[in-house]
Amino acid sequence: FNNTFVVEDSVSTSTSYGVYCTTVNNWDIMNNSINIISQGTASRGFYFSGGGGIELFNNNVRNDGPGFGIYYLSGLNESNNNNIFVPNGNIGYLSSNQATLTDWQNASLFDLNSVSGDPAYFSSTDLHSCNDTLLDGAGVSVAYIMTDFEGQTRDTNNFDIGADEFLGLSNFGFSQDSIWKCSSATVDLGGWEPTNDGTYLWSTSESTPTISAATPGSYSVTVTTGCGSAISSIMVEDIPDAVADFSSTTSFVTGVFTSNA
Repeated sequence: FNNTFVVEDSVSTSTSYGVYCTTVNNWDIMNNSINIISQGTASRGFYFSGGGGIELFNNNVRNDGPGFGIYYLSGLNESNNNNIFVPNGNIGYLSSNQATLTDWQNASLFDLNSVSGDPAYFSSTDLHSCNDTLLDGAGVSVAYIMTDFEGQTRDTNNFDIGADEFLGLSNFGFSQDSIWKCSSATVDLGGWEPTNDGTYLWSTSESTPTISAATPGSYSVTVTTGCGSAISSIMVEDIPDAVADFSSTTSFVTGVFTSNA
């Protein structure tokens, strides 16, 4: 898991492989990113033959050439929550070519929650991703994978697809428009994961991923990553302090207190 694989030869017609699995058993292949640039008609992002019990989840595979995303003969137990993008070839092979993701799903019954779109890698060799609309939070959580290929903490609720856990700009922002607090309290703002995937500039001039807000008012933050920038704002408001207001009367030895608040 958490590997990046690059095969780059734009003129070769030889068969290239991202991950080649033959007669292997009980492997978990998860959160990898693959980029294949090849003119080989049989080039494959993943190749499976023999063995069994292989689990394939949260992988990003892009094959620019006329080959395949997944070439499957046998060995897979499960495959899901992957991104398989082969714009000039076939998503998969199982008994015959499976041109689209729907074709592959129907033939294999795998990848029912998978997607097919350009991962928008930074470059042919830098497999950081920018396609947050498809990849951000689209994976499944795996208990023993706590970080990505750079050591950044993964979102424990929903992993990003691929080796890169990244701060999706289209999904960036506060989950609510305002937050209420007691007048003497402070609230923490921020904390998006992974916190070190970008730089932050708050309206308070602070540059940390999280700030503490004691004063009511509007707070905004601009985050900048390798994919661009996004801004979000929130209103911090104080709950009005309770004011005791009551009147009292006496009747013999009994006191009667009436709240006027």
